[in-house]
Amino acid sequence: PRVYDAFQFILDSISEVRKSDKERYIVVGIDSISAFGKDVDLGKADPGRKAKAVHEGLREVIPVIDERIVLIVANQVTYNVGVVFGDPRTTTAGESMKYYSTVRIALQDKKKIVDAVRGNEVVGAWLGIESIKTRLGPCYRTCYVPVYYKRGIDYYGGYDRLLVDRGYINPANKKEFLSFNRKTVVYKDKKYSDVEKLLEENPELLFDEYPEFNVSPCQGEDE
Repeated sequence: PRVYDAFQFILDSISEVRKSDKERYIVVGIDSISAFGKDVDLGKADPGRKAKAVHEGLREVIPVIDERIVLIVANQVTYNVGVVFGDPRTTTAGESMKYYSTVRIALQDKKKIVDAVRGNEVVGAWLGIESIKTRLGPCYRTCYVPVYYKRGIDYYGGYDRLLVDRGYINPANKKEFLSFNRKTVVYKDKKYSDVEKLLEENPELLFDEYPEFNVSPCQGEDE
């Protein structure tokens, strides 16, 4: 599809929904912006055409987005060769997505999750999530969550790793923990492999916001 057609479809869809229900929550997803055509014949070289079209489309859509509408856009990440300083990552469709976005997160596939009982069958993957831009809190915060193909992300998935990174608990085996091979942690000299049990017995580890770094040494020692 062309960029213009996609954004016009979004505008028409939002308008149609609002005619029948002005209070309904609307989620609009674009997967992905890099899949759009350039609105130009293949024989005509114009590398900036898509970027201009995306900018114009966002300029039309952003004014109609309110507290009951969210626009989620996926984009492809590529790497610039030979970059010595700065971030080598870049995205398609120009800079307009970075400018108009309220939140930008980068996703990275860290490691496959396998089921040893089923002959090391791949059942999911560890996903690294980094907040590159946000108007809701501090930027450049990273967390890791396990994504399972059948059930998705557990409610507290990856929370134990966040607590380790912020200095509240210790991994039972630091090397194995950092390589995503083991998830056993130590808190108050007790080992836990289940994050829900850890939080049930130690509710002080539940934070409403991203936890500040714990400068006091936590209890428990690495094996």
